[in-house]
Amino acid sequence: MSKNYRCDSLSPACPVSRSVYGYLPNIPGNAIFCAIFFICTLVQLYFGIRHKLRSFTIALVVGCFGEGLGYVGRIMMHSNPFGASFKIQICCLVLAPSFLAAGIYLSLKHLVLHLGVEKSRIKPNWYPPIFIGCDVFSILLQAGGGGAAAAETPKLVQIGDKMIVAGISFQIATMTICGALAIDYALRTWRAAKKSGINPLKGQSKLQKFVISTSFAFVFIYIRCVYRVAEMVCYFFQLISECYKY
Repeated sequence: MSKNYRCDSLSPACPVSRSVYGYLPNIPGNAIFCAIFFICTLVQLYFGIRHKLRSFTIALVVGCFGEGLGYVGRIMMHSNPFGASFKIQICCLVLAPSFLAAGIYLSLKHLVLHLGVEKSRIKPNWYPPIFIGCDVFSILLQAGGGGAAAAETPKLVQIGDKMIVAGISFQIATMTICGALAIDYALRTWRAAKKSGINPLKGQSKLQKFVISTSFAFVFIYIRCVYRVAEMVCYFFQLISECYKY
């Protein structure tokens, strides 16, 4: 990441190869993701207001809007991979998934309350403060790192890289623990249902779809975090070209 701090725009002295990614982001592909996330923002806002889900709606709306804004930054990078466009995309795309993860933590609490408290290793009311608290710490760490990484001095850029890696690594640890508790709860619920012959999800197709979609979202966010750590480490050691070969 430090190799682009002296460049403000494309020029013979600042070719695209000197940018962080080493290429100009594709407009059609990024425009599609941008549209998807902005549509998701409006959909989440509509259903959140309709069903009066304040905390969940705030987390999802901020997360989806942040993702959409990040892809706006990537579209801007097509004409200039330096300066404001890079700052917008790096800050938004690093931070936004943390808000989406917070929405999942809130969902886990209510799923446990609905399906049975006795099968959870911890009290359901503990899920939000523990995991969202960790998420907030991760967000603050990544936000500070994103601000430093968007600076124009190599020392601050290096500090920012380290803070982002630390923040995302902490988020991975948080999600790993949360995922382990969720899997354990699912297994205990399945065993109890098998033993009693009563499936708590039977006849609740909407809830089943919600559980499946939330599980996929969790897995994708987790993969994104792991990838981001590897990506930021590559930036820090100025080995971007080597990383993108493999």
